[in-house]
Amino acid sequence: MEARYIRRVHEIAVYLVPSFYYHWSNFGQSRLPLIQAVGQGDLHWVRQILLKTDTDPDTRNYRGWTALQQACSIKIDSPESKNQEAIVRLLISQGADVNAAPSITYGRTALEASCQCGNERIVDILLEKGAQVIEDIRSDGGISLLAYAVSSGHLGIVKKLLDQGADINEPGREELEYTALSAAVTLDSLGMLNLLIENGANIQGHAGLFALKKAISWDQLDMAQRLLEKGLDVNACANGPAPLHSVESIDMLDLLVTYGARFDIPGSEGSQPTALQQASQRYDLDLVTELVRLGSDVHLPGKGRYGRSALQKAASRCDDEVEESFRIMSFLVEEHGVDVNEPRPENGGFTSLEAACHTTAQQQEDERNIKSVKFLVERGAVITPLTLHSAAAWNHTKLLDFLLQNGARNEDISSPVNIPIVERWKRYREFGPTVIETARINGHIALAKALENWSPSTQLEIHANEGDSDWEDSD
Repeated sequence: MEARYIRRVHEIAVYLVPSFYYHWSNFGQSRLPLIQAVGQGDLHWVRQILLKTDTDPDTRNYRGWTALQQACSIKIDSPESKNQEAIVRLLISQGADVNAAPSITYGRTALEASCQCGNERIVDILLEKGAQVIEDIRSDGGISLLAYAVSSGHLGIVKKLLDQGADINEPGREELEYTALSAAVTLDSLGMLNLLIENGANIQGHAGLFALKKAISWDQLDMAQRLLEKGLDVNACANGPAPLHSVESIDMLDLLVTYGARFDIPGSEGSQPTALQQASQRYDLDLVTELVRLGSDVHLPGKGRYGRSALQKAASRCDDEVEESFRIMSFLVEEHGVDVNEPRPENGGFTSLEAACHTTAQQQEDERNIKSVKFLVERGAVITPLTLHSAAAWNHTKLLDFLLQNGARNEDISSPVNIPIVERWKRYREFGPTVIETARINGHIALAKALENWSPSTQLEIHANEGDSDWEDSD
């Protein structure tokens, strides 16, 4: 194409240049020629556009990334990385700002982008051209430059940044719980963690607790032990529950106890579940038993929106692992006196029976799946309208009949009650003002008719082919 046409193409390219998808930074969704040329690693066209048109070398795409930031974000081994170094040098030589601020949404500086990709050659070029290691701007929610470099797993880049004065204890935004230390744990690299500790990383503050919490929740014994042997307080809290409340295995539990973990302290200052509540939901009876032996509070209510107690957590998992859930429920109720009628959490959620019915209703018509429901009802659990709505919404007639024969009231079926829409995977069932209406609006016509005729002295009778338009979910 002759040079005189390039300027005109640049002006109308927003409409005409075809779109391609390259990787997560979405070159292709920008139709600006410079961004497209950078994204394709096309040195010739980058040069033509920069030298023969009035294109701004700091052109930003629709997400606010400059051409240089995009060039630095290309993965090393990707097809688009051809000519990457030459393109970066050309952009800078034509005035691209190596310290241009990142966009507000998912942005990176050029140096952050190259560190995240682990591209040491591009990092060297940027540092040579004056890229700032000491940051004034927090991009992408507050992740620090050093944390990006650590996450790439490239020891050479991390050492370079430290030599250039990068703050090893830069916190970023603490609510992200993502510092250089926690990035090393995420990487599961003991070598990287040791490098940070040896270079002055402060593990006694929040950064150390974030890292320990991650190591515990990911069951990384070596990482957790390294942090604890440096004197980190296992019982301390930062932005929520103490790290020990993320424990997921007996081995990790034994390690924490060795370093003085106390499981008799409250489990959460925020919205996260305690270790006991998590173990109950994962139907890990051995871990539940050991946590209770160590002093975990079996009566502690759930925190946050839809939080659940240990019993409510166990009841909510009476699906394919119904036997394991049942054993945990028996352990909590029979051996430790947990009340089957524990109240719902303050901000919403289910009672234990509601949780069991909600999960059971979504399973096949299998007598085994009602086992946990029967257990709770036999021990005095109150049958609420929501339990009936759940059974009706998924047309689980065995569950519904059991509830009707064991304490459900006639008014619970026919009287209006406010019931929230309940999510099942990515699909929803609609809940009406009455149980009968819930059955009807979900297509269970025969069930709705049977409920209209039900009385406490009769069994639930459903007649097949009576205009029923039940529908099935497809996975």
